Amino acid sequence: MLLDTAPQVTRICALLARKPSVGMLIPIMLNMPPQTTYPLLRKLYDKGYICALGGTAMAEQTARPRAEPAKNPELPAATSSFLGKVWQRLTSRK
Repeated sequence: MLLDTAPQVTRICALLARKPSVGMLIPIMLNMPPQTTYPLLRKLYDKGYICALGGTAMAEQTARPRAEPAKNPELPAATSSFLGKVWQRLTSRK
């Protein structure tokens, strides 16, 4: 059964990796029959390969480490050039 559904599963995973979507729209976007798509989505969900938006899956937690907050780098002193003045206006907190 796995070899029979490999192309469909690949298409579903590629779509969801590129653009997270609602389950009912996936058959429409992939031009696949819902009778084929929904059982595959259920299997992917049960195995932990996909998760509901706002939810977490174990596969996602182990695949991607948590991003650390970005540090504010020290900006070089503004010069008297045109770009320096523009940058200073853009970054001023007034």
